[in-house]
Amino acid sequence: EMNIIDPQNASADVVMTTAGQVWTINEPDFQNIVQSDPHSAISIVHWLSRQLCRRIRRNTDRLLRDEEKNRQKFQDMDY
Repeated sequence: EMNIIDPQNASADVVMTTAGQVWTINEPDFQNIVQSDPHSAISIVHWLSRQLCRRIRRNTDRLLRDEEKNRQKFQDMDY
């Protein structure tokens, strides 16, 4: 989904561990949706934005937890 916003090479691969359905859309197809159905395009961008914000929050929380653990380790060390 990031390639619609930032068309660089993929930063990760995805492996499904259970049966499911995958939808794909490339940038030219998305541009066609933007032209033909702007309301749907806005809905897609809104959904993508929410997903990316959730990932940023989750990763930020993980980094802060890891930093706090490391800080505690150094404080507990006997110099």
